[in-house]
Amino acid sequence: MKIYKSKDEAYAANVDKAVSRLLERALVHGASDVHIEPRERTVVVRFRVNGWLQEVAKLPLPSLDAIIQNLKQRASLNPDLINAPQRGSFRFESENIEVDIQVATMPTVGGETLTLHLSRHLGEAATLEELGFWGESLKRIEMTIAEPHGLVVAASPDNTGATMTMLGMVHLLNSPALNVMTLEESIDHHLPGISQTQLNTAAGVTFSTGLKALLNQDPNVVMVSHLHEADTVRTAVQAALSGRLILGGVHLSDAARGVAHVLTLSHEPFLVASSLRLAIGQRFVRRLCEHCREQYEPTESVRKELRQLLKASGVTSVKALHQLELAAAKADMGAHAASTTEKAITRLFKASPDGCPQCYFTGYKGRLGVCETLRISDAMQKLLAQNPSVAEIRKLAIKEGMIPLPLDGLVKALRGLTTLEQIVPLALGT
Repeated sequence: MKIYKSKDEAYAANVDKAVSRLLERALVHGASDVHIEPRERTVVVRFRVNGWLQEVAKLPLPSLDAIIQNLKQRASLNPDLINAPQRGSFRFESENIEVDIQVATMPTVGGETLTLHLSRHLGEAATLEELGFWGESLKRIEMTIAEPHGLVVAASPDNTGATMTMLGMVHLLNSPALNVMTLEESIDHHLPGISQTQLNTAAGVTFSTGLKALLNQDPNVVMVSHLHEADTVRTAVQAALSGRLILGGVHLSDAARGVAHVLTLSHEPFLVASSLRLAIGQRFVRRLCEHCREQYEPTESVRKELRQLLKASGVTSVKALHQLELAAAKADMGAHAASTTEKAITRLFKASPDGCPQCYFTGYKGRLGVCETLRISDAMQKLLAQNPSVAEIRKLAIKEGMIPLPLDGLVKALRGLTTLEQIVPLALGT
């Protein structure tokens, strides 16, 4: 039994244990971020799990200062600086799980708020199937990366999905016969056999300089997590034309916008049209808890909303949607009977309002990838050379068989994997 020299030392030890328990709880929940926020009478603790915030605790307001001081000490921050934001980090380990925690403080009217970002040291990247790719979209990716050269653009709003998708492709390409290299903003997955480089602007390793340096290493495949500067885009295009396979990520909401982004930054539409092979769009939505999800028959107003979504996705009949759902079922998406017939949508799913212990009583458990793949056909190449609009690119892609994000999401909602409410914003472009 440890004997403390003073009440203050004992109190500090108890605070340290409480903070450690809070961090352990965040790891158990799979939280990516922890928010500690003062309110009028309490301190609210929220976890961001699978992209969504949920309140997990309310603490007495007087405990705020002790918690802040403890975390500042761990992150080597100035404990006396309370009227200016600070940033720091520390490493935390619990039950063989190691995590780097970035700490950011911000002064507010009610007191300092803290945001903790947890970066786990992860191993093997998720497969493309685990990320939500199936059917024709999966085949398009596999066929494209089997080619020795070309540019593949992966788009998602925060680039998390894009990076995970590109790592899934890198995992497939990993071979002793290929030199595969990556340039990443943050390395969360350590991949054996892959040369991974992390961005380091202080040392002069930017995406522009880093990509040029990687190309001097005789790579067959290069993954760049961000293509957001004109110089980086032009270098990627030239590398793809010179015989390398380049995978590049962009912070955009869908595949057509990703293509337009590369066209705009390159200033050379013809070269982009010649080098680009595939554009991928991906968004993450909340995955329903399979243990407590509920099914319901759609009302007439919901059916009207579904018809509008189908029309926007280029689907002319429920029969076509039914065929897509059957294909998804064949690809082992969902484990129940079809939710459509050739004439009608017969059911949808929703989250249980009470949840269950499996999902921490939220009704949702995990994230689900909603995906689209835009193939660069001969007709698309001709269109891109004319520097088209996003709408023109998307229209031709759908005509040539692309399953757009809202439609892919709807099929997954029919299979009981998510809800219509999660999918509708995709059709609105939000």
